[in-house]
Amino acid sequence: MTAREARIRLLELLRRSPEPFPLDEAALLLAVEEFPDLDLALYLHRIDRLAEQVARYAPAHDEPVARIVALRRGLFEDGGFRGNREEFYDPRNSYLNVVLDRRRGIPITLAIVAISVARRLDWPLYGVNFPGHYLCGYPAGERPLAADPFHGGLILSEEEVRERCIAAGAGAPPPLEQMLAPAPPKATLVRMLNNLKLVYVQRQDWSRALAAARQMLLIHPEQPLHVRDVGMLSLAAGRYTDARAALSQYLRMVPSAPDHLTVRRCLALAEARLADEK
Repeated sequence: MTAREARIRLLELLRRSPEPFPLDEAALLLAVEEFPDLDLALYLHRIDRLAEQVARYAPAHDEPVARIVALRRGLFEDGGFRGNREEFYDPRNSYLNVVLDRRRGIPITLAIVAISVARRLDWPLYGVNFPGHYLCGYPAGERPLAADPFHGGLILSEEEVRERCIAAGAGAPPPLEQMLAPAPPKATLVRMLNNLKLVYVQRQDWSRALAAARQMLLIHPEQPLHVRDVGMLSLAAGRYTDARAALSQYLRMVPSAPDHLTVRRCLALAEARLADEK
């Protein structure tokens, strides 16, 4: 599958929104940008096999805790998936194919694995865009359960969820059902890509940071900040024509943006670089 074919297929999935689309397939399609030889069917089949592994521990009833325990045993104990504490900021943790290969990842990619396995078993596990640390949620009457895939599927108490919310600097915790509200699939993909973008910015790998920003813009083309980031990173990567186009578009979208003076200076720099190339 070429990068272009992957983008077309991803756009087909995104058009389903607000209906849910398979996070595993979408995340793998995003990874094609970095891994052009990625075999999509192979990795989806691996997740099928993981679901079969978890199904061996499936309880005879639909009790939420028992199902999360089954996921924990099948994925994290038998399957060997774990949080990559030693190399948390390794960009490989944000590519689902590599996470499936290495069985190590960060909270959001491990959550995508767990959610994708649960979907195959018709279990309503979902993602939670929790501040600081992505979680999984599971409906359990009026008070959903929280599970932490980075820590082996650990089930969190309500008090632990509240403490984590406070520790993340999110202010006074709202009610549990708000803290554990389901994350839209698009929001999950953007958060995963933002992690990747920040890692590459820290490494000054501008081309890869730009690729992540462009994918974020593909998901939310109406978002001015994604347009701005594409412009800024294009400038850093030496792609001055792209920088001029994106920064000009940003200023048209939000002419009185708080950062408009900075953006105008960057636009002027891109235009100067283009003039020098003539």
